[in-house]
This record gives sequence, structure tokens and C-alpha cells, in this order.
Amino acid sequence: MSSVFEVSIGPAATPGRFRVEVVRSQAGEASAEVSLDVAGLLARRAEVRRAVPASATPGSRAETEPALREVGGALFTALLGSGAVAERYQAAKAVAADRGEQLRVVLRLDTPELAGLPWEAMYDAALDRYICRREQLVRHIPVPALPVPIKVRLPLRILAVAPYPRGLLPVDQAREREQLNAALRAQIAEGVIEIHWAERPTWTGLQELLTGGDWQVVHFIGHGDAGRLCLEDEDRRQHWVEASRFADLLGQARPAPQLVVLNSCSGTAGDSGDPFPRQAVAGRLESMGSGDSADLFAGTAATLVRAGISAVTAMQFEISNGASVAFARGFYSAIAHGRGIDEAVSGGRIAILGLKDRTLEWVTPVLHIRGDRTQIFDLSATRPEDGPARFGGHWAGVLTGTPGRLDYELDLHQSGDKISGTASGRDGARRVLFELAGTVAGDVLRFRQVRVLAQDPLDVWCLIEGTLLLGTSDHSDALTGDWIATTPHLSPFCAGIHGRLHLTRT
Repeated sequence: MSSVFEVSIGPAATPGRFRVEVVRSQAGEASAEVSLDVAGLLARRAEVRRAVPASATPGSRAETEPALREVGGALFTALLGSGAVAERYQAAKAVAADRGEQLRVVLRLDTPELAGLPWEAMYDAALDRYICRREQLVRHIPVPALPVPIKVRLPLRILAVAPYPRGLLPVDQAREREQLNAALRAQIAEGVIEIHWAERPTWTGLQELLTGGDWQVVHFIGHGDAGRLCLEDEDRRQHWVEASRFADLLGQARPAPQLVVLNSCSGTAGDSGDPFPRQAVAGRLESMGSGDSADLFAGTAATLVRAGISAVTAMQFEISNGASVAFARGFYSAIAHGRGIDEAVSGGRIAILGLKDRTLEWVTPVLHIRGDRTQIFDLSATRPEDGPARFGGHWAGVLTGTPGRLDYELDLHQSGDKISGTASGRDGARRVLFELAGTVAGDVLRFRQVRVLAQDPLDVWCLIEGTLLLGTSDHSDALTGDWIATTPHLSPFCAGIHGRLHLTRT
């Protein structure tokens, strides 16, 4: 579980200045006006872009890390290290630590120039640490709809796409397949993950696969530039596809895949010598027309998310083969264990860190999410080790007491002794949707409603942070229990609120 610290940055009224606002946090809101040399940092992006993959070479970090730290330090100072915003950030970290939770830093970036900066490199010099190695860091794409976790019957099915058209630096598809399969061997053997490699990575070949199969994830290994991906045509020539068209292609699946991984791999990681020969990299960038100032997949991830994909993980720099495989192992292992996509990316970063003590490639993955939800797959009902999910399912009933009756519906998902889901409450025309989290101990279900997902009209609903103790038996389809407000400081109106909840399985 994570506490959220959501912060936005955009141009201020004063030229050359930027306004930073804490949009949401347990420590309250705040704002600050800061200086940030965006043009200068973008100019240094080429330096960082060379430094990060070069760190895969033994003994290179002493030469490559200063550039990353300088850029990361400037980004941290501007976003999280100035004025009242810094105070709220430190307070939010303390609240998360007190609750035994991780802090999820959610970024809202208002301009393409800001989005092009490597925020994943943010470095807190006072603590000598990179933010995304201790905290979850995601880039938020605002959308009008809230995605709901898709119920997945294991195995989680991954469609892997590795085009290698003529004229671009080749992707060793056989090696990519062998190493990704090896990285996920344990999950494949346990039946929780299945990988299918597209034999024809063409538009027609992918359309046939998407139309005829049930895919939760698309894993792309290949070439991209500003807002495009490169597939093959029938003659293995380059077929550049805009992100919006690629989203339309993914929409041929029913339901559409909710996770896309965009990976541009050198194909030489782990080999001796320089894993990124300068001529090869320079030629590759020239052939793609991207230039050093943009992400390999700049614009593509955001476009896919806006088109309906719940989450996109993209590589902002070239990534060595060894780091790519390590990331996939940590990333998909976390998803297979029911972790949120933000935790999965953190798991992938940690896996990269384990390769070499000098690597900087953990900064390469970037996570874009749709809305606020990071739990995009519901795997709980299909885990053989969990035993019977007695509390999983749809429940409906009423909450009576103070301040009055509320009609309630709960969708619960049980994974072992863990409970997650949503609760929908209605009081006449007023309605609210909460996210739930909790635990099971014997016949007792304890959970709290951790945050509001949607409410109409905007109001204070005191059920947030409430605790329910619901008792049942193996043969009962009823849940009953008492509820009290445990955090009345959210609003004076919440003080003394309590009630009795009765639910039946529907």
C-alpha cells in the first residue's frame, strides 16, 4: 500500500519561472514558484543519455554519474526541494513511514518540454539518494474515466513484439526471446505467466493475433521516436506507426490490453566491451530522426494512455540487454504476485541495481498511468496457493447509524489474507466510490476505505479511513459488523460517526 504525494509543475506568470503545486497529499496542499533552466537541462539530456547506458561498462560510473547527479539535483530542488512544497513532501514521507507505507510521488507535467526532462533522476543531495530508488515515481496522465482492475484468469498472457526491419540497428529476436523466457522461467513454470511471440510483427500479423486472442500485456522490443513505433511490412521494410494508430490496433482485442511495455534494447548488454558503440548509437538515432533531446518513445506512452491503456512503461534511454532482462524479471514477478504497476516498476529498478554496483540504468524506465489507479489487474481469484477466496465477490446492503442510512455495494477481491476492492455508497442523489484495502484473520475481515476515487457532488465522506470488522462463516452469505470513523480530523463533522453495516452476497 502507498501514500500518495501528487505534485504538478507548469509555467508561472513570470517568464522563466515555474509554479509547483502539491495537488494531493496526507500532509496537505502547498505551492511555490521556482526557477528551472529547462532549456539548459534539455541541452544536457544528450550527456545523460550517453552516461546512463555507458554505466553498464565496468568501471565507468565514476565518469558518468556526475552528469546524472547534477541534472537530478536541479530537478529535485525545483520540484520537491523548495519552500512550502519541500515541507509538505518531508511531512508526507513521515506520515507514510509512520503507517508502514511507501510514498508514491505522482507527477503532473504541464508542457512537452517538462515531460522531456528525466525526472526519474531526481537526486536529494542532503540525503545522498535518488528519489525513485526509495519511492515509487509515476507520471500521471489526466483522463475523465477511472479504469477498474481487470479480472484475469491466470496465466497472465503477454504478447511480445520484436520487429527487426531492414535499415535499422537489428534486434536479435532469437536472443531477446530466449532471455525474456529465461527471466520469467519460474512464473511460466508456475502457470502464472504465458508469453507468446509474434512471428509476424507486421500490422496484419498483429491484428490477427489481437483479434483472435486474450492479451493482458503487450511487450514491444524495438525502435521508436517522437510519437511513433516501427513495425515491419510484409517485405521486412520499416513501417512507422503513429501512437494513435497503434492504440487503434490494440483496440482490436476484446478487452484491449491494459499494460504496454515499450523497450528499446541495444541487444549487446552483458557482452564484453562497450555495450553501446558510438557509431551504432549515432547511426541509430540519425535513422530514427529523433535527436538527443527527446525520449526514444516520447509522446507514444502518453498517447496510448489517453487512448485507454491503463499503464505504459517506456524506456527513456537505450537500455542494455542485461538491464532489460533484469527489469522484466523484477517487473513481471511483482505483477504475478498481485503488486500494483508502480510497485512492479520499483521491483524492476531494484532488479537492475543488482546487476552491477555501478550501473545507472535503473533511471531508464518511466511509468505513465491513467488516472489514479495502479492496481490494473485482479489476479486474486485465480491463485491456487490462496485457497478459497471466501470474501471475494459482490456484496450489497446498508449502513445504518449516525449520520443516517447509506446504501452500499462492495466488490471485494481476496488474495490469501489480503483484501482489496471498491465500495460504492449512495445517499439519495449523493454517491461516492472508495478504494478498499484490508486483511482476513479467520472469520474476521478488517479493512479501511483508504481513499475516494469519485464523488458526486464534491463532499466530505467520513467513511474514509474507517475500519470495518465483519464476521462470517464458511456457510454464510452475510457480512455484518460495526464501523466507526477513526480519523475525525478529516472534518469536524466526522467526529463520533459510527454505524452498523449489513451486507449479503449477490
